[in-house]
Amino acid sequence: MNKKNIISLEKLLINGPTVESYEDIKQSIYEDIYKSAKRQVENIVSANKEYIQECRKGKKRTFEGSNVISFVGRRGTGKTSAMLSFAGILEEYTREGKYAPVRDFFENQGLMEKTGFYSLDVVDASALDQSEDVFLIVLSNMFDKAELIGKDKLHKISEFDNRQLFQKFEKVYNDFVTLSQNMKIEDEYAAFEKLRKISGSQKIRESFADLVKEFLRINTKTYSEGYDQESSYLTIMIDDLDMTYGNTGNGTYKVMNAIYKYMRVPNVIVLTTYNDQKLLTQCNDYFTGEKVFNTQIQSFYEEQQQQTAVEFIEKVIPVFARVYMPSWKKRDFENNIMICTNKSILEIPDCMRDHDIITKKFLFLLLAERTGIFFDIQGKKHHFFETETLRELYNRVQFLLSLKNRESSVPIDEILSYNIKKLKEDCYFRFKEEKLINKNERYFFESLLEETLERRGDKLIYHICYGIEKLGKRAKRMADKTGNISFLDNHQVSYSYAELIHGIYHLTRNSAENDNLCSSRQFVAVLLYSYTIQLTDLYTRYRSYKKKLGKTPGRDIFRHPITEEDQDFELKIQLKELYNLLKNVIGHGVCCQWAEYFFPEIQIGISVSSPERLTGTPKVGPYIMGYIESGFSDFGMLSLTIINTEEEPSEKLFKRVQLFLFKAMLFTNALEWTKDDIVWNEKDAASGEKINLLTINLNPSKVNFQNIYFLNSGSEKNTPDNGDFDVTGIFKYSFCYEEFLENIESIILTSLKESKKVNDSIYENIKQKLQKCMDRIWEEWEKWDRTYGNMMLPLYSMDITYNIIKRVFQESLADKRETLLLKDNKEKDSQDIFCVINEYKIMLDHFKKHLILLDEWYSISGNKEDSKLQTNFTEAFVQCPVYQFIEKNSGDPEIAKELYAFFYRIAIIQKTAEMDFFPPLG
Repeated sequence: MNKKNIISLEKLLINGPTVESYEDIKQSIYEDIYKSAKRQVENIVSANKEYIQECRKGKKRTFEGSNVISFVGRRGTGKTSAMLSFAGILEEYTREGKYAPVRDFFENQGLMEKTGFYSLDVVDASALDQSEDVFLIVLSNMFDKAELIGKDKLHKISEFDNRQLFQKFEKVYNDFVTLSQNMKIEDEYAAFEKLRKISGSQKIRESFADLVKEFLRINTKTYSEGYDQESSYLTIMIDDLDMTYGNTGNGTYKVMNAIYKYMRVPNVIVLTTYNDQKLLTQCNDYFTGEKVFNTQIQSFYEEQQQQTAVEFIEKVIPVFARVYMPSWKKRDFENNIMICTNKSILEIPDCMRDHDIITKKFLFLLLAERTGIFFDIQGKKHHFFETETLRELYNRVQFLLSLKNRESSVPIDEILSYNIKKLKEDCYFRFKEEKLINKNERYFFESLLEETLERRGDKLIYHICYGIEKLGKRAKRMADKTGNISFLDNHQVSYSYAELIHGIYHLTRNSAENDNLCSSRQFVAVLLYSYTIQLTDLYTRYRSYKKKLGKTPGRDIFRHPITEEDQDFELKIQLKELYNLLKNVIGHGVCCQWAEYFFPEIQIGISVSSPERLTGTPKVGPYIMGYIESGFSDFGMLSLTIINTEEEPSEKLFKRVQLFLFKAMLFTNALEWTKDDIVWNEKDAASGEKINLLTINLNPSKVNFQNIYFLNSGSEKNTPDNGDFDVTGIFKYSFCYEEFLENIESIILTSLKESKKVNDSIYENIKQKLQKCMDRIWEEWEKWDRTYGNMMLPLYSMDITYNIIKRVFQESLADKRETLLLKDNKEKDSQDIFCVINEYKIMLDHFKKHLILLDEWYSISGNKEDSKLQTNFTEAFVQCPVYQFIEKNSGDPEIAKELYAFFYRIAIIQKTAEMDFFPPLG
């Protein structure tokens, strides 16, 4: 980072213009502004001295030099503060002694050695009404200064000087009033009066120049020993030049014309502020004539009028005299503006004290501390929560500081609830109104807020996703193979977190194709902001209720029915409602068909004995593996073997149970499985009823696999009962782990007991073995939950999750990862059994990489319960038991082999189904 421009938090929180002194310049956000303005002052002084020399040589001529310096920028960028500060520094330069630091302000010290500056009060052009004239206001300000000099007992001026000065005031005023009255004559005298008007304007300008000369002579004589009138300058300040007379072109033109006609005299510097776009609009309005019905002629006239407006502005305010305020949005300009925090500001968290923090980071950290809300930080574009002007920054910081801080004695849950409510109000009213200029977008968003969160998602999906292509690359591939574009049809889509992200992703990309679609970046910003606030609110309350219920709230509410006799009945009901609400927001899955891009495609190696190999085909595929719709017909795909002997190490069974649960998490309908989906097989039966080995075979779906190829082509509809295969299913089940574990454990034990495969003693023995493993697994998940919450990805911040999924998708497209070649057991000597688990780990680490960047930017570390900011995003991800299982067993050949065989079997089923759908020719 280059030079830092710093504004102190104390100065930022001052309401209104902030005036800086010379000692503030080096780290001021306006340092470059002051440098540009002082160079213009040096140019003006040089031109004045040249004019004086010409006059002394007898070459008298009118003063043609430009003496206007304009501070240009949007509303709220600090134009007024910069102008007032610069005028103050000029006065400080005049006031201080020869050896004061401020005397080094100008680079050309020889030119500026005896130069002094005297400022008038600022004229607020936006406050003028049509009866007021800016030139008379300037005269009035000069008169007030002159009266103060006359009343100054310490620096008493002579009676003669006083009389001389006021006579010149009287002359200028009378000439101006006379000219103004002559401008209102009858038409028959117009020709004569125009001649008088020209002469009168010149006289007023000359009289004003004489007045300025006398005014400066008395000022330098009275206050500035060592200066003379020729080296002194009167500084006139006119603020908001583009807002004169209620934003009318006539008013703006009148003020600019007065500057050019009367104030362009020697020893005067005019400082102005304005918005360049608004000023051009006002001047263009002034020069605009009557409308012409012929559109081509009208267009020609409009171009001519705008050119006239541009030329007029350049005549009054030359391009070289314009100083542009720092841009907060244009990325080509470096915006290194930082906020310096101060120990005296008690409302900011300790982690933000005594630092120089960039404005975006300051806002995001303060927001996180006050509300627990986090936003994405990697975006190359301007984030919707960033401010665009200095005034907006002031208002945003004041708003955040007005929220309750965590130092108070009020419980943290109440503080966050109150603060999020205030932020929600700001989003739903102020933010929405400012961003959604398009009335259709505004009405649609308001209609969304009238729906419950579940219905809101359905409405968004209906509005957005029906008009775009189906998510994922499988649909595109099927359309290409068959020539049937109905595979891309998205009308049968049902709600999911993934589909909502899919819709938002396409909002600003499909606007040309669908004019009725709410598709501006501002609409996306309002959606992401509102969803992030609402989901954070729900998740914060959800975690709060969990903590109040103790260490095992999930087991309590999912294992037993909630009754009114229960302790904390109301709290349990509220917790269950919040859980269901958040689960419904997740829906079918977090990534779903996005995962088709995240995990490599698979090719199948044909064994030597296969007929296909005899025809010279060594491998088939590739097959998309990230997400597969509609389930499988192979019932033996998900299995768990339990050995009923004391000799088997408990750690071995524990790993098998972990692996079984991991595979189960890759099916979207695991929460809907029942005991009827399980088939027990007995093997190696010993004498009597003692069973040495039992195998669970669980059917993850009741829908034939071939339906995948007809899905969304008009013959089938995907229903929530269908068990899709999703390699990112762990993101959903990390939140639903309590319901998931309870369901799996319950259906296994219930089905075993009802299967009549074993007697009671064997059942109790197997039940005990299984429950020991499950208790250990429960403890791991509950410990992770208590420390980090129960979301691997921060799904409560849709802004973060949307951007992470989008970036992993874009990176996956760019990576062009090689397909995996999987072979059957007959070829196992030559196969890399670790390739599947390694690729799965690589996929997860793509997500982890972006969470690391979040942590580094937010400077969040540690996992203390009383931390001011939320726990570490990366730690929440990598400490999740399912990630730990993959990481710890990535070198285990048994686990690697099981996963290899699992994915190989899925690929074989895809191959079979695809061959049925696309039978070979002949």
